Amino acid sequence: MLTGKQKKLVPVLMMIGAMGALPASLVHAENPSRKVDSTTQQMKQTFSDGVKQGKLETAYLFSEHLNAFDIDTEVTGNRAVLTGEVASEVEKELAGEIAKGVEGIVDVENHLVVNERVERRNAASEQSLRSWVRDSTITAMVKKDLLANDQVAGLLISVTTKNGVVTLSGSVKSDVAKDLAEQIARNADDVAGVLNKLQVSES
Repeated sequence: MLTGKQKKLVPVLMMIGAMGALPASLVHAENPSRKVDSTTQQMKQTFSDGVKQGKLETAYLFSEHLNAFDIDTEVTGNRAVLTGEVASEVEKELAGEIAKGVEGIVDVENHLVVNERVERRNAASEQSLRSWVRDSTITAMVKKDLLANDQVAGLLISVTTKNGVVTLSGSVKSDVAKDLAEQIARNADDVAGVLNKLQVSES
């Protein structure tokens, strides 16, 4: 039996399938009228919005931290609107961060309501979620800073974070690049320490 979130994906998948069945005369018309062109553009936009909404719904569906929450989404252009209820502010923040991570979504209107009547996690689980959010944020920031620095090959460096400690692995071309990558990681907010496991490769 489908879960509530799986049921929410059905209309999106049906729409994607329907787009594949559009008449060729509509999609590839050589001399479309203004009305047909407008309709085609509108359908393409609807399709694009549906794909992004499907990605967002899927991300929530498979998130171990959010799969039990009642979150509704609406995507229009590059904006996502989140409504529904969650049990804490940290869960609301996490839902927003996941939405921002979906390709094509730039703006997020987070209207999720924190409702104490929603089943809450115990203290240990809540602390674990907070740590996960913090570590994920650190990893994203360090990776972004590495990619922005042309002195290190950011794409060849793997970044993981646990309890605020960043681990760098992969390869760099010199000891200077290795030290620079470590310094970049240390400069990121909330970093408690850095384990530099980078290997120097001259190739």
